[in-house]
Amino acid sequence: MGQKSAEADVELLAKLLNAEKSGVNDAFAESRNGFYAVLEREYREALYRSGLPQQEKIYAEIREIADGMELFSYMPELLGKTLIGTFGFESNLTERGLNYLLGEECSKLTLQDSNIPCVFVRKGKEIVVANDTGNQFELRQDEFYRTNKSLWRYNIDIRKFLRTFSLPDGDRFPHIALIYFPPHIQIGEPFNRMLLQKLDAAVIWAPASLNQLGLWVPLRNLFRIRQIPCYIIAESLNDELQSETGTPNVYATTESGFVPIFEHMDLPRDNGRISDALEIPLLKVQRFYEDRLREIAEDQRLLTSDLTYITMDDTKASVRDLVAETRQQKERLEEDQRMLCQGAAELRAKAKTYEEALEQRVYASCRGMNVQVSQFALDTWSRLFFQLVDMGDSQGAWGYLQKIKKSGHTLSYVYEMIFQSLKGEIIPSHALDRLRKETDTEFVRKAKIRLDRELSFAEVDYMRIARDINLLDTAKEFYYRARWEESDNQLKEAVSFYKQALKAGSPLAGQKLLELSKKTSGISLQMLSDEMIPEANYALGLSFQQEKKFARSNRYFKLAAAKGHIPSIKVLTDGIFFGLMKRSKQGLTAKDRESAHNVIRLYQYVLEKNSNEHDAKEKIGDLYSILGDERRAFDYWKQCDTATANYHCGRLFQYPEGALGQDLDKALIFFKKASALGHAKAGTEYSKVLSWKEQNKARLMRQERQQSYKSRVEESPREKESSGCFITSAVCTALNKPDDCEELMLLRSYRNRVKQESDAGSSLIAEYYRVAPMIVDCIDQDPQATTVYQDLWNNDIAETCTLVTEGRYAEATLRYIKMTVGLCKKYNVALAPGILDLVSSLCAIDKC
Repeated sequence: MGQKSAEADVELLAKLLNAEKSGVNDAFAESRNGFYAVLEREYREALYRSGLPQQEKIYAEIREIADGMELFSYMPELLGKTLIGTFGFESNLTERGLNYLLGEECSKLTLQDSNIPCVFVRKGKEIVVANDTGNQFELRQDEFYRTNKSLWRYNIDIRKFLRTFSLPDGDRFPHIALIYFPPHIQIGEPFNRMLLQKLDAAVIWAPASLNQLGLWVPLRNLFRIRQIPCYIIAESLNDELQSETGTPNVYATTESGFVPIFEHMDLPRDNGRISDALEIPLLKVQRFYEDRLREIAEDQRLLTSDLTYITMDDTKASVRDLVAETRQQKERLEEDQRMLCQGAAELRAKAKTYEEALEQRVYASCRGMNVQVSQFALDTWSRLFFQLVDMGDSQGAWGYLQKIKKSGHTLSYVYEMIFQSLKGEIIPSHALDRLRKETDTEFVRKAKIRLDRELSFAEVDYMRIARDINLLDTAKEFYYRARWEESDNQLKEAVSFYKQALKAGSPLAGQKLLELSKKTSGISLQMLSDEMIPEANYALGLSFQQEKKFARSNRYFKLAAAKGHIPSIKVLTDGIFFGLMKRSKQGLTAKDRESAHNVIRLYQYVLEKNSNEHDAKEKIGDLYSILGDERRAFDYWKQCDTATANYHCGRLFQYPEGALGQDLDKALIFFKKASALGHAKAGTEYSKVLSWKEQNKARLMRQERQQSYKSRVEESPREKESSGCFITSAVCTALNKPDDCEELMLLRSYRNRVKQESDAGSSLIAEYYRVAPMIVDCIDQDPQATTVYQDLWNNDIAETCTLVTEGRYAEATLRYIKMTVGLCKKYNVALAPGILDLVSSLCAIDKC
């Protein structure tokens, strides 16, 4: 008898290990196989040819999603059902519960299984087993018994090659598919994990103490993360079981209370979805390429802009090599992205076909009923919503927000608040109050941290929330968890979380790491610098700068600047700026002017990252000023509410030298602001400009009284000298200067000196008085008169003033004469006989 039993067991084992497809329940084969063909042939090949990191992980994630849908190919009866997992940890209680749900005969059969999941489907009275090759075949009751009991005598662990049993379901709850997980289940096994991911609810037939169960804690964490309800059924509720209800979505009830649970959940569900879940790994791939191409574009911008001046070797050859290498990287990435996008498009098309086939089965079995959304679909939409929010894709996030709202999700208002935050919209106060009072589930905790700015809790509250999050994802979550560990003096853990926060994009994490380096010898600035933490390199740069070790300090500043650290970029740029300002006093060379434009662009880069950097704006104004571009200098200075910037603006309108005309009213405004802000010279200049305005007012009154006088040609010699002088006209017209400004007073004094020094000089001045009014008339009739006057000032008169100030009178006279003779030739004004000979003898030039 023993030999026959052994032979039967061997025969049974051969049957269980059979790898040949039986064809049982192999539904949707064509659409399913089409999807797998594209996945294996097209997408996997493109994936492995690409430079994408974690290729295997991405592929495994896609394969897991596909395998999850393959469950419905073998068990199409699960489509459209509410999937409830039951866990039999207390035998008598489990037996009574299964007796009610399935009937006594099926219950006794089920309880013989203690190793792999049993799925109850309405498909007849046969028992079906599926092995790890996907083969399915029927078992007799005696074979089912020997599979679960006898094979173990030969140390054969059926969990290693069998997936699941399918047993006939009862008729009590037609829209529920029950999945029984026996006591010795391995929940980490891929097929079992996939089943757990598909559940809409869980029922635990529990003993008096759940703490004795090794599976309870990982199951509770899984249900908490997925936000599915978990019902603990016990003979009586003691304090320990009652305390479990403090966990969100965990409920406890006595044996008599489980029936209403099933009655409430006996609803059809749309659980045949694959295309949405597929987007999760595909979006990860998309985000990788978007981020990398953005980094490459930034590198290219740096290499072709003036940031290379401070971040890299300034040799042209090295820059050219880096530019070429970066271009090649970009081309490779774009080609990889193109191939993967093409494969993803085909994968999506096949997934949609597969999904439509599954959905047809769902709606065929649920025709005319109100079909609910499965918990798996809600999980998928939630993950996609947050992925798209983190990518800044508001349009994509909006689509999944609408799906979540349409499903009737009780927390859909929280998703809407997060979307409003993404769009920069104001979140209604009543919604924020509602979230503040919400029970802390995993999802609610994550939402509160995402909306930390709007909710305005104390930092310690966010620290506690992060402490209780099971899986940390975002920079804020890692940061607040690090803050909690630091407050608990767990510095090693705090450093680990701060590093993850920094990697995820938290700017505060670097500062905290620097602070920790001062508290514990286990963290040094050099160690943080070796981790390429910009804040650490910046701090090291400052320390070496204080020690006057400028070469070493610049090295660390450059390391930080290469990571886009704005303070480091600014420190390096300031060094170049001060050198330029110092050299500008002796006059800028062509190389200096090029360098000045470089520095301007560097400061503009700083302003792109932080528009409140008023010091950078002021220095850009200073640079434009030494380059002679008054208008741009003014554009930047006027944005700075500093004493120096306001003083500079006042000087521009007091003594303009370029495109801006004199405007004493504006000068007064800026000098007044500068004085109020503490500028030492602004008060003196304010008084001077105020005196000028009073003098101008008196001059205008005199001019009004003289309007009845004869034309300027017939006026007295003194009047000819002032109003008829084309220099006066040029200065007053082009620069809006008063008649008694410093420059004109200087030139008149010089003119009188020339008249007194020699008869030749007196003759030239007399001729000048004669031709000046005619030249002024000609200029006034010129459509470009303003430009002519401006050019006279820029090219001749200002230089003459400088020469007179320096006492170089002969050179000043030569400049005057050349200018006057040139204007006479230009406007055909004839000089008196003998004047050109006089000019030639005085200036030693031939006809000027």
